[in-house]
Amino acid sequence: MCSIFSAQKPEAYTSQTRSIRLGGHATSIRLEATFWVILEEIAAKQNVSVPLFLTKLYDEILDHSGHVANFASLLRCACITYTATVKGREAAEAELERVARRDFGPQLSTCNDIDHGAVKPWMIDFCEFVASPQADTLRKAS
Repeated sequence: MCSIFSAQKPEAYTSQTRSIRLGGHATSIRLEATFWVILEEIAAKQNVSVPLFLTKLYDEILDHSGHVANFASLLRCACITYTATVKGREAAEAELERVARRDFGPQLSTCNDIDHGAVKPWMIDFCEFVASPQADTLRKAS
């Protein structure tokens, strides 16, 4: 029975650190590779980049509780929640897509025009900036 868990490939649980910009601030997040794969899947289901998804999630946590105690742990729990309650369930996946259209609507229309086979990091940064509060401030000022 334990071989289900013990026979995992080491690559699946090797930690990876990624630099991400959250709310305009550069930070690093360290998670096991499997969690990054799940986060990429969640973001892809919403037609956004992982950094944009994480920024939205981070902002929502701030709105709900005023602070983020342990974002990496929250991300692991979010991945478990996704695989346990959303993935493979048609109604739940449809709801995730509906909420994504509501929450990421402006970003989707800006970023989905890019040929994803030719995406460069600066393009993703640009799309995220266009959808950011800083860009809203600049638009209002002009």
